[in-house]
Amino acid sequence: PSKIKIKWLTRGSSLQQRDLRFWCQDQALRCFSTSAESSSSTAARDSTSPPASAPPAAVPPADTQKHTPNDGTDQRESYIPLTRQSLVRYLIEDKEILTKDEKKLFSDFVRALDIVLANKYHGVLEDLKILFDPCNPDKETLKSRELSRKEKLDNEFTLLQLLDDVLARASFRDLPSKTLDQLLRTHETRGQVRVSVDPNRYDVLRFWALGHEVPKVQLSFLERSLQRLLRRSSKKPVEYYKRVVVALRLKMDTKLILKAFKEVPVDGIEMLLPDGRIHMSFADKTLLVSSTAVAGVGILAKLVAYLAGVY
Repeated sequence: PSKIKIKWLTRGSSLQQRDLRFWCQDQALRCFSTSAESSSSTAARDSTSPPASAPPAAVPPADTQKHTPNDGTDQRESYIPLTRQSLVRYLIEDKEILTKDEKKLFSDFVRALDIVLANKYHGVLEDLKILFDPCNPDKETLKSRELSRKEKLDNEFTLLQLLDDVLARASFRDLPSKTLDQLLRTHETRGQVRVSVDPNRYDVLRFWALGHEVPKVQLSFLERSLQRLLRRSSKKPVEYYKRVVVALRLKMDTKLILKAFKEVPVDGIEMLLPDGRIHMSFADKTLLVSSTAVAGVGILAKLVAYLAGVY
């Protein structure tokens, strides 16, 4: 709906400022707890209860159906490019959503909800710091003890589980293995170089992406005229992810690597990995060998002439 009507319950006009603040914090905590319990109970009910009978949906004719490959980029994005402060300001400034009395309650509720969420995720942040400490490349403290391989693997597993949950709440989505196989197989980059990455060389290889965007290509009148005159197709816009988080560990390595990037081309995520392989055609190899041989013969001839002049 284009308009959202929010109704706030008050406890009476005699409510004092201190009691109002505590009441808002209590309502925020109740709202957060109720939402979490509702989500878990709904998921459990959906997994245990059989699906309700429903009339079969109408299937369009075969010639009108559109089948597009699910590469992970056609999902609806949950990323909203707005800060909390901007969203709160928009809601408060809209006269059709909140009344004058409700605006004060709404501001107190937002502050109370921020306190509840900050207290909740402070513990999560500390857990992430502790789990990341063994694989931190910029660690400034001394090692208290050396972890065994089993302990490192257990620590790594817990870290990835917690990181996946936090990133999911931050609207990042985990790219499925099928999508990674498509993006990492042999393909031609924008620099006209054929590259590939073998995912089987990794024990851990996970990508989380935020904000899949396709910018519009703006062409001038002259460029459009030249395209029509030369009958050239327009350039395909470069699709990219606004933010990418990578977790990787090569086989036989001991440390997990975590990296974060911004504005990464969708067809260029192999650049984020350390072992990309360049493929050359037979003609390119022949040209490279021929150029090297000619240069080597020239250097050898100059060396022979120099030695002949010396002796």
